[in-house]
Amino acid sequence: ISMAFMFYYCSFLQKINLSNFDSSLVINMDYMFYNCFNLKSINLTNFYFLSLKNISYMFTSCFSLSYFYQPYYKINNLEDMKYMFQNCYTINELNLSNFDTSLVTDMSYMFFNCSSLQIIDISNFDMTNCSSFQDIFTNTYQLKYLDLYNVKNSYISISYLFNAIDTIIFVCQKDEIIINQNIYNCC
Repeated sequence: ISMAFMFYYCSFLQKINLSNFDSSLVINMDYMFYNCFNLKSINLTNFYFLSLKNISYMFTSCFSLSYFYQPYYKINNLEDMKYMFQNCYTINELNLSNFDTSLVTDMSYMFFNCSSLQIIDISNFDMTNCSSFQDIFTNTYQLKYLDLYNVKNSYISISYLFNAIDTIIFVCQKDEIIINQNIYNCC
């Protein structure tokens, strides 16, 4: 089952109630809310994603998105998350701790241009199978703290994750804090 492009270019959509959707068999949600410029919040707390694999471009260019409520249930089987929140200029906090990313191969540009993003919880991310993760946090100017301590990875070059960030504090290893210097050796 696919929900891809379901609300594509619904540029006047401000809020939506999806609480009665049965999402258990949905595999594809790419471009689902693409260019919903006025969408202010989305609540996915009651969604149960048993089969979901693709959420690329899901909220791309949702300029007004301020609140994202993640599902209560763990999201397993994800494979593609590229550009998921690209150009979500007004969102300032994201909790993605229920996302099982162990099968994800592409996370590139995931938070690209989220210029108001200050707080993000990716503490349970597993990037061991991710082969594309460039510019994940590029132009996240307000992001000042990033805890990568529990993030699993085989090898991540931090230089591909960031661009145009002035000062950021990384927690990469126990009791190790790196402030904007040596970021290429972090993790």
